[in-house]
Amino acid sequence: MAINLRDSKTLVLIAVVLLAILIVYLFYSQIYKPNVQKIEALQVRKAKIESELAQAREAVSRLPEIQRHYVILMRKWEQAQQLLPSAKDISSLLKSIQNVGYEAGVRFSTFRPTTAPGDSLYTKVPVTMAVTGNYHQIAWFLANIGNLPRIVTSSDVKVAPNPDAKERIRDRTILANLTATTYIYIGQSPTGQIDISTWQISPPITEAETRLERETYTYNPMNRRDPFVPLVTREGYTVAAGALNTEDLTLIGTMWGSSGRVALVKDSGERGYVLKPGDRVAGGKVLEVKEDAVVFEINAYGTISRITLRLVPQAPEYTGPLGGIPGTSGPSWTPPSAYTPPPTEGGGRRGGGAQ
Repeated sequence: MAINLRDSKTLVLIAVVLLAILIVYLFYSQIYKPNVQKIEALQVRKAKIESELAQAREAVSRLPEIQRHYVILMRKWEQAQQLLPSAKDISSLLKSIQNVGYEAGVRFSTFRPTTAPGDSLYTKVPVTMAVTGNYHQIAWFLANIGNLPRIVTSSDVKVAPNPDAKERIRDRTILANLTATTYIYIGQSPTGQIDISTWQISPPITEAETRLERETYTYNPMNRRDPFVPLVTREGYTVAAGALNTEDLTLIGTMWGSSGRVALVKDSGERGYVLKPGDRVAGGKVLEVKEDAVVFEINAYGTISRITLRLVPQAPEYTGPLGGIPGTSGPSWTPPSAYTPPPTEGGGRRGGGAQ
């Protein structure tokens, strides 16, 4: 069918169709499409808001837990601040280090505080020192420096035999050079930024939850010999002065004469030694030898105590026949519950152990 473009009705129809197409296009491009885009954007925003709202609701439900955790952290922070002294606390800290040395029994020959660069949070205060003492004293000193309320670290420890003969006689067998370093906190404290006075913390926070765990150091000299005290001399196997540990000794007898009393002891290796008043043992000396005991005076880190090693009497051995046993004759015999051996001729007692 041919279209007559000269026909007015045809022209009107074409114009109406074109106008309808134009209206549809304008509606789609100017109204529908922008609104669809807005709807999609609003849907994305709605999903985001719903997610944030869910997170907020979760946070609100966890608010008591978060507040509780915050308070615990703040209390730990307060403890941590105590570990790092301020500039005004340095003098008291240095005095504390010296007091630890005095308690350990070491002697300071050098004590020189200096300064060293740190970072944006702290500065270093190294203290170069030289101390003399025996092995146990210096080990105890180093352990307890690390246990001070403030953070103090020991480094560059160099140990050598003490070259001073007079000090070695006084049981100061070691010269130790080291650097003890403490730290001054210079960062900003977060304390006070949030008002927690109105918070209701439940259940109550316990001390165990807020305790700031620190590594602690211990040194126990019991049954440990000083490795700087020789066991072998030119005369053969012996124990040098100050090496015997009273915890390892058993008193097996005492002897006396015109020159005084001496104690016969043995160690766990069944080696015997003769001790007289004034002889040195680990951490002290022999104070007195009695008829049935030996008394030691021990200086344990500034605390003087006395340890008494006593004889345990031995029952006499009976080698004769026992009544009531086949193949033997004679009366039965029961050892007495307590037996005191008589003194031997010339002065002396024997025993079988320590009390």
